[in-house]
Amino acid sequence: MHFTKLVPSLFYADIQIALKTFIHCLEFTIGHNELHTSNPFCVVGKDDLSIMLFENAEYAENDHPEIRLVTNNINEVYEKVASKFPGLLHPNLKEVTLRPWGAKEFAIIDGQIGIRVQEWPNQVKTIQEYMLPYFGPIDPANLNWYYHTQIAFPDHDYVIGLDLNFKNKQIEAGMANDIANFLSNLEEFDKRNHLAIEKDFADQVGETFGYIQFLLEELEEMELNEKQLLQKLRLVRVGLYPDDKYDGGYFAAFDYSVDIDGQPCNQVLVIKTGKEGMPIETDWES
Repeated sequence: MHFTKLVPSLFYADIQIALKTFIHCLEFTIGHNELHTSNPFCVVGKDDLSIMLFENAEYAENDHPEIRLVTNNINEVYEKVASKFPGLLHPNLKEVTLRPWGAKEFAIIDGQIGIRVQEWPNQVKTIQEYMLPYFGPIDPANLNWYYHTQIAFPDHDYVIGLDLNFKNKQIEAGMANDIANFLSNLEEFDKRNHLAIEKDFADQVGETFGYIQFLLEELEEMELNEKQLLQKLRLVRVGLYPDDKYDGGYFAAFDYSVDIDGQPCNQVLVIKTGKEGMPIETDWES
């Protein structure tokens, strides 16, 4: 015998609760639709999954099943559910947890059914080894939290710190490709950032203007003007955060400073970018 799909039937006293769980929260879509009949029901689907949802108070009273959804990216699923529908998280499994049987799990409950979301180790699609520019080989299935090296752009006589920071111990091939592409374009991103810094300074309302005014006071004896200080700003560090380690919403941070007595000033102007290298925001940090 050969089967291609299992399609469960779930019963709710109020089918709108089912639609909130599956359509709005879990991002299924409605296929067959008889919601506006005397016996409302519909078929919802996502990828290769299908579920039949019925409004039937009699059946719902005696039927409170638990189903399991298996994913290869439980953190992404959890972040979407927790940010938009925190009230659906099951109080006994409201965070992604590594279970004794080897699966990562969290659960939701809507008053009628329970749903356990799982990720098994063999569900994560990884590659054995990946060569990254500047860093060399990394194992996407067993990452370090932190990688560091130093680089120099052609025709520049200074060294730039470069670090790679991860929140998770595993990434998929797509993210590894994003990292490699980003690293391959650092010099171009640096040029783009300098243009963004000049524009931010010209507006006189962003962090760049205040930062340059601070440097003018600190380096008064050097008798530099604003334009000269802007020209002396150089890249001192690039930090990559591909899986948003600190939940900052950016892919990379470029730190700019000026050299004082041969060393970069500890006050830095930070350009934060997305994975395409486009500046998102500018900060002044120490």
